[in-house]
Amino acid sequence: MFGRKSKTLISERITPSQEYKTNSTKDMISKFLIKNLYPNADLIIPNSRGIKANLIEDFNIEPKKIRVIHNPINLNKIYSLSEETVAF
Repeated sequence: MFGRKSKTLISERITPSQEYKTNSTKDMISKFLIKNLYPNADLIIPNSRGIKANLIEDFNIEPKKIRVIHNPINLNKIYSLSEETVAF
């Protein structure tokens, strides 16, 4: 991103427009950096399709630069645990 020849990968774990929604200095700087640095990355990896959509729609990131890798969860385990009785 800064003249380096190595590949740049960004892992995005939040929805930027929701996290940086105020006009505070921190939020304005964060939005500026996303809009200006993320397009230079080789790959951006969000953990949901919603974050991918947000990056494309609100920050004009090219879809081909984004590849979603979902957080791994075991739905069968969650469903079975939800059926258990909790003892107090």
